[in-house]
Order: sequence, then structure tokens, then C-alpha cells
Amino acid sequence: MVWHRRAGKDKTLINVMIYKMLERVGTYFYIFPTYKQGRNVIWDGADGSGFRFMDHFPKELVKRKNKQEMSVELINGSIFKLIGSDNMDRIVGTNPIGCVFSEYSIADPQSWDYIKPILDENGGWAIFNFTPRGQNHAYKLLTYARGQDDWYVSVQGVKETRAIKKIELQKTKRELFAKYGDHAFYRQEYEVSFEGTLTGSYYGHLIETMKEEERFMEIEYDSDTPVYTAWDIGIDDHTAIWFYQIKNREVYCIDYLEGKNKSLHFFAKEIRNKPYLYGVHWLPHDIKQREFTTGQTRLSVAQKLLGKCNVVPRLSKEDGIEAARNLLMKCYIDPKKCERGVAALKEYHKEWDEKNQTFKEKPKHDWTSHASDAFRYLALSVVDRKFTNKHMSSKYYNPNRQHTRKSFNRKINYKNLMPT
Repeated sequence: MVWHRRAGKDKTLINVMIYKMLERVGTYFYIFPTYKQGRNVIWDGADGSGFRFMDHFPKELVKRKNKQEMSVELINGSIFKLIGSDNMDRIVGTNPIGCVFSEYSIADPQSWDYIKPILDENGGWAIFNFTPRGQNHAYKLLTYARGQDDWYVSVQGVKETRAIKKIELQKTKRELFAKYGDHAFYRQEYEVSFEGTLTGSYYGHLIETMKEEERFMEIEYDSDTPVYTAWDIGIDDHTAIWFYQIKNREVYCIDYLEGKNKSLHFFAKEIRNKPYLYGVHWLPHDIKQREFTTGQTRLSVAQKLLGKCNVVPRLSKEDGIEAARNLLMKCYIDPKKCERGVAALKEYHKEWDEKNQTFKEKPKHDWTSHASDAFRYLALSVVDRKFTNKHMSSKYYNPNRQHTRKSFNRKINYKNLMPT
């Protein structure tokens, strides 16, 4: 269901879900891009007239509500739960038979990968609602659904629904044009247009330029050149790692790794299992924090597990984003091995201020943040001038590769390899 802003997507689908809960007893998930958004929009939220979304559940049918877990149990045993695509680990061991993905175009695309096998197994169903955010994973799903006989597809702009008065639309159109200098955002939100990149995106247009310039390509690992890594580390969140090589003053992103709720030991093992000869692992500045239990810094632990580690320069996020933009104008990326990383870069965008109907001057923290932050650190590492031949000392030899001592200790001036 691709419906325009203020068309009543969630109001419609929460009622569909209640009806389905009466038809078949089971667990039902209403999935928002983030857990917090689910609480704000549905659990604590109301529609334009002030009617609370949770009041759509008839009191006579409700057995109990759990505010902390954001769940409702009906008298027939069916259970409704609000969850976020940023916390899909909450569903481990559950067996939902019906799911609504709200605002799927800005949700973590892996959330559907978690749910689909369960629904296939139990004959369940899923509904996706969203407004367009460029031709991303939601657009691909829509394109797929249109070609299937067993999918229902509804694409409704303001011209089709007539849910908003003309005079109000004209006012909104003028206001958005004054803010952004064009009608792209209005067409996206109210005419459900998929043209162009996500409005408010930091790197979307640069990703499109990379495609036009054919800088997305299959990149073969060069065993005569060291591989560097750039990390964004999350303890109770995602950790994202870009793998890259520098050759002839150009940066080649050859691989990408991401995981959630995994220890540094886990990622160290994953890195060792890859067939790469490593140079330096670039880590964020907060890696210098000390662990309360051991008294050691995370950096010292990382050095023991990984070898040579550097900390990226501590610059503002704005400076880092600018460095990432500059790098995207000239680097090369393997689109298959780095598929999730590229998708995140394309979707990385400014946070929307619902109250003032404009974008804030800061990034939205969602599933795209981890890969984008790691790429920002990659860009900062590339402009750092501290690379020297010592990064190739035998101390950082990868035992999983059979390199000769001669090739391993070759003389390379890394300063000359760094992009200006």
C-alpha cells in the first residue's frame, strides 16, 4: 500500500489487523522503522481528529494491555505487539501469523528477511505501507509485487484519494517549494513519486553519479596490497566494517561486514577468516574509553585481537560527512560484497522535524547510520597522512595467507598513495 502522506495508512491497517486477530488466533506484529517510532505513533499517538490509535481496540475484546511491552491480548487469545525494525532480535522464538510493516521505505530491509520464513511456514500474511523514498528496497518490493498474481497492490496519490482539500494542498505545495526550491519533496510525499533520490539524503545523488560513471564494479582482491578496515562499533547496537585497498591514489571498497550484539572477539574472528593481508584497522575515537570491569581501554583490547589499530581524527560529524562526499566522488565499490553498505549510504538522510515540517541539520539515527558512520571514518582515515611503511611489518602478518617474506616486506610509500 503506497499511499500519500496523511492518507490514513496506519489508521486503516490497525483496523485490518484487529479484524484479522478475530479471524485467526495468533500473534500479530505491527512493525515500525524504530521501536521508539512505534510508541510515538501508535501506542501514544492519535489521528488528526485526536482519536487515539489504541482506542480502535474495542474495550469489550481486550483482555489485557502491557504498556512496557506495547502489547495487547484479546479475549480470544490473539496478541498484538508493536516492534521496531531496529530491534528484530525481540522476535526470536516467536511465531507471528500476521505483520504490518509501517513506513517500510525507511525501515531496515533486513526486517522482512527475518519475518518472511516464519510466515511461509505458518501460512501467514504481511502488509507493507509506505510513501516513496526514491527507488530503494521498498520500490523493489513494489515492482516485484506488481508482477505477482497473489499480491495486492494499491498506489494512491492525492489525486486518487482526494483526502486533502485542494486549497490546503496548494498551500502545502507553495510552502515546500519555498523550503527546498523545487517540487521534488511534494511529489514524493503527496503524489507518491519515486523519481529522484530520497529527499534529505546526504549521499543519494553521489551514489547515482557513481552508477553513471560505472564505479560500481566487481573488484578482485589484490594480494600484493594491504587491506584496511574502518569501523563503527556498537556494543548493544550494530557494528559496521568497511574493507578497502588503496592503489594508484584510488580507494577500492572490496568488502563490508555488519552484525548486531556481537563482541569484538566475534568480529576479530570474522576478519581473520577472510583471506586478506591487513594493514591498519581504523577505529572511532570512543574506542579509547575504559571498560569498567577490566580497567582496559577498548583500544588496547582491539590491538591485542586485531594488530595495528589507529583512531580516526576527531572532527565534527559535518566535516566527516563532507570528507565522505569527497571520497564518493572518486572511489570504487564492489556492489555485491558491499550491498548492504551501499544501500545504507544511499538512504542515509537528515532527520525530519514533524512539528516544523522541515529537515533538521543532523542525520536520522536508524539502520543506515552504522554503515554511514563507518564510511565517514573510512573517509577520515584516507585523508590522514600518518600511513608509513611500518604498517607492513611482520607483526601484522595474516597467518591465513601464504605470503613470501619478500613480497610482504616490499617497500611502498603509502603517503604517495593517499588521495589528495
